[in-house]
Amino acid sequence: MSWKAYVDDNLVGTGKVAKAAIFGLDGSLWATSSDFKINEVEAKKLIAAFNDVSDIAAKGLYLEETKFVFLRNPDNSIYARHHVPPFIDKDDDDDDDGDGGSSKDRYRRVKRMVEWGHLGATGITAVKTGQAVLVGFYNENQQAGACNTVVEGLATYLIGVGY
Repeated sequence: MSWKAYVDDNLVGTGKVAKAAIFGLDGSLWATSSDFKINEVEAKKLIAAFNDVSDIAAKGLYLEETKFVFLRNPDNSIYARHHVPPFIDKDDDDDDDGDGGSSKDRYRRVKRMVEWGHLGATGITAVKTGQAVLVGFYNENQQAGACNTVVEGLATYLIGVGY
C-alpha cells in the first residue's frame, strides 16, 4: 500500500479525519491529503516537539499558518486544538459606520460561534512511529476522540510492521 493510500483510505477515508499527512522523522513529506498544506518548517517543529514539548506548550503549534494550543502528549502522541483568541469586551465602537457593528456585537457573535462549536472546535492529533509522524486534522463536524483513535490505530499498525 502506498503512503498516499494510507492517508486517503485509512485516515481521511474513515470520515473521522478531515485531512491528514505523513512525514518522515527528518521532516520530509511522504504523503498528504490534497487540502492539507503543512510546510517543512512547521513539520520539523512538530517533530521536534516529540522530544521536548516546552516550545509548543509556551508558544503554541503552528500548522497551515494557524495556531493550535498544545493540550497534552501521552506516549508518542501530541494533541492540540485550534487557538481561539481571547474575547475583547470593550464598547469602543458604537457608531454605525459599516464596519460590522460595535465591538460588543462582534464579541457576542464570536462568543456564540465558540459556544455552538463553530470556532475553536478543530484540532490535530499527531503520532510518532519509529520512522514517521502521522498528523490528522479534525474539523468542527468531527469528534477529537474519534480522530485520535483513527490516527493512533494506524500508527500502532505501522509500528507493528516496522515503521
